[in-house]
Amino acid sequence: MCKKVNRFTLDQTVPTKSFVPEWRQADLFDLFKTIKLLLGTLGYPVFDNLRNKHKNFEVKDEMLYCKNKEIEARG
Repeated sequence: MCKKVNRFTLDQTVPTKSFVPEWRQADLFDLFKTIKLLLGTLGYPVFDNLRNKHKNFEVKDEMLYCKNKEIEARG
């Protein structure tokens, strides 16, 4: 998954797909989704895609500017 989201580089070879029964794959995938959710909740979204910059957001000198038709905010 890390290779798929292109967030990190892996310095290892990925082995070929071994045989895992379908029922076990479902269990492992469910476990992986739980781990992904927990890591994201704890502030480590290592398996999530990096978000694209939204055109209304701009970062300058450690400040965040948000501009819309009706409002302008800084933080």
